[in-house]
Amino acid sequence: MKRLKKIVSRTLRSATTGLTKSEQRLGDDARARGDWAQAAKHYGLHVARNRADFGIWVQLGHALK
Repeated sequence: MKRLKKIVSRTLRSATTGLTKSEQRLGDDARARGDWAQAAKHYGLHVARNRADFGIWVQLGHALK
């Protein structure tokens, strides 16, 4: 049972990481275009799933200025 929980946890983490990287890239693209509202939206989605990503918190703060 412990092994199954570990496998499921690892799989979910992998799936979430892929989603957050995608949101991060979308935020970076929006920032490059100067679309601060879209950048903030995507960075917000990223940090909602990955609260420990300090660099994106900084980018989110800049986008919200």
